[in-house]
Amino acid sequence: MIVGGNLQAGETIQARTVGNTMSTATALEVGVAPELRSELQQLRAAVKQIAENLEKTDKALHLLDQMTIAGTLTPDKMELRSKLISTKRTATEELGATRERIWEIESSLEDIEKAKVEITGTVFSGTKVVIGRYTRFIKDATTHVAFQLQGGEITMTSHF
Repeated sequence: MIVGGNLQAGETIQARTVGNTMSTATALEVGVAPELRSELQQLRAAVKQIAENLEKTDKALHLLDQMTIAGTLTPDKMELRSKLISTKRTATEELGATRERIWEIESSLEDIEKAKVEITGTVFSGTKVVIGRYTRFIKDATTHVAFQLQGGEITMTSHF
């Protein structure tokens, strides 16, 4: 079971019981819409792919540049070089735009200082608590606790 929410700073998820004794995977997410988290993962994969393609393009351009220096560049290779330069320019712009969007999403994940998860009953092992871009896995069943981001990590405190 996955429970998610795009909460504004200061909002709280409150639950009586989370997970079960069989350690079923359960996730509570606070501070970002699940769609944004999914988009962030897709953007990171795209950055990796674009960077790999740029590296291949750079290697091909380097080889063609060496052929130019040696004076062995044929007309079809000149056309290929021109296309690769255009491809590199486009990929570089796309990489910049993708990184900018990642930065925007990550910035929104940072504004979650007051978001928290309160468990009035029991939180069982197998539960994942996500606050913004931080994650904490629950290993042992615990009762009456609250999870909040403090000092760059999710802390667990008693909650009565």
